[in-house]
Amino acid sequence: MGNKIKAFTLMEVVLAMMLAAIVVGMAYTAFSLFGKLQGSYRQKNLRHADLQMVREVLQRDVERAGSVRLEGDRLLMDSLIYQAGGDFLLRQVAGGTDTLKLRTLRIQGSFEEHPVADGLADRLVLSFMQDSVAVQLRIDKQYTSEELFRLKEELWKR
Repeated sequence: MGNKIKAFTLMEVVLAMMLAAIVVGMAYTAFSLFGKLQGSYRQKNLRHADLQMVREVLQRDVERAGSVRLEGDRLLMDSLIYQAGGDFLLRQVAGGTDTLKLRTLRIQGSFEEHPVADGLADRLVLSFMQDSVAVQLRIDKQYTSEELFRLKEELWKR
């Protein structure tokens, strides 16, 4: 009799190729899902970082300002103007304008817990939507006695 050659049968080769294709397909699916999750996580973190930057810039501007005044949808701080639009906040300075994207933005102000539509404010509340969630940023302005004496005429008009 002749020598038998040890080899895989055609059925064994086909079965191994099918199993390999299934494993490769599962690995590709898992990899693409992980890539999408990582991308959405990155976008969410970038939006959160933008929000934190808006908060820090606004807080710094309010702290440095001699006074904070509301005029409708405008916020006046010395030589700095914030203008609220429907989905944005414009920060206007002598050197240029910055656009900060905040959906359905509203600015509310108060002075000593009394709502203010026009005039001096010591608390600002920015209300807007982020990731389908209502968000409020609260910024407080601490006035010194000297600043309040300087602004007394405006305060007495109330």
